[in-house]
Amino acid sequence: MTGSYTRAFQKLHVSRSKGVAPHKPVMLLSVIDSIERGEITENKIFITPDLVSLFKYNWSLLVEAETFVPNFALPFYHLKTEKFWHLKTVYGREIELTSSNSIKSFSYLKGVIDYAYLDDQLFYDLLDVPLRNYYRQVLLEWFPHTKH
Repeated sequence: MTGSYTRAFQKLHVSRSKGVAPHKPVMLLSVIDSIERGEITENKIFITPDLVSLFKYNWSLLVEAETFVPNFALPFYHLKTEKFWHLKTVYGREIELTSSNSIKSFSYLKGVIDYAYLDDQLFYDLLDVPLRNYYRQVLLEWFPHTKH
């Protein structure tokens, strides 16, 4: 199964209108870091201040282009286009997620999304230290200036 997630991480559907948008790889790296820190212990990725801070920190380390803004809401929501990332809406708000509304703001995201979750196999892979480090390296390939 590792191979399919490797390919999925290498082929993320990212915007290329102003260059390669780094939002999704930064978000996934932040989730991996949160798992490693013990902040995510079950397959539920909540929107927390720690995850938002980690996203901004990783952005500052990895993204050189000033073309993009570190908007946490964008990748958290738009990762749903990837087969391994799933969103659980707040009860009663499901229709808002399927309508033509886009995620307008961080507060709107928090009001509609309860949490995200990964394919079970991917989550279990990320609990395993060697696999987690492997996936981290795959995602760091999105940032050619990182050689560590």
